[in-house]
Amino acid sequence: MKTSIITKWEREREIDDALARISDLSGRAGVYLLKPHRVLVELRHPSGRWPISTLLERLAVLRLTTSLLTSMRKLAADLIEKSDSLPVAEQHHFNTVLRVILARLSKPQARALVQPFINHRLKERRELAFSVFRWAGVNRRIVKDILERHSRTGEERLLKIVVSAKGSGGVSDLLKLLPQFSDRYWKMRVLQAILKAGRQVPFEVVESHPTEFLQAIARS
Repeated sequence: MKTSIITKWEREREIDDALARISDLSGRAGVYLLKPHRVLVELRHPSGRWPISTLLERLAVLRLTTSLLTSMRKLAADLIEKSDSLPVAEQHHFNTVLRVILARLSKPQARALVQPFINHRLKERRELAFSVFRWAGVNRRIVKDILERHSRTGEERLLKIVVSAKGSGGVSDLLKLLPQFSDRYWKMRVLQAILKAGRQVPFEVVESHPTEFLQAIARS
């Protein structure tokens, strides 16, 4: 009798698990049947019908068209404007959506959207901008803003963000950061970035930093 009760309980649990999986699959399938622009509407004004995580999965694999890119850029701008006026506790959803949208935009578009975050009052927004610069790169204006923030805060990490940004070696003033690093590793990273950009390191710099230069060559 005891065995049959246990067996019955296990069977009922298996049925419940199977129903849960079917429900999850139907929900996911429903999201993947949504038209692309409807996905954006759901992210802007969540109805609660589909999990945000599933909507973001769909967004990450959408086939991009000119029209959809325009809508995504507008959604990102709208979310930024809307979320800035919300309490910090309510901004997590918007920042999560922004991260996925930014990754689908072109590098110049993503950079332009997050550049104002360099001096944002919220740390999470600043971190979002810095994470975008790592893959989207920086331009002279962004470097100027970051270095101005560094001059106010003295935070060496800001210099590291500039150096580690994609294509940073193309920034003409990058070599000026060399004496600001106390760590030899980051001195090497400056030289490595310059070499990767196809630029030459001045002889006097090679002479004063021979080890870092050789390491930079080995890593380039």
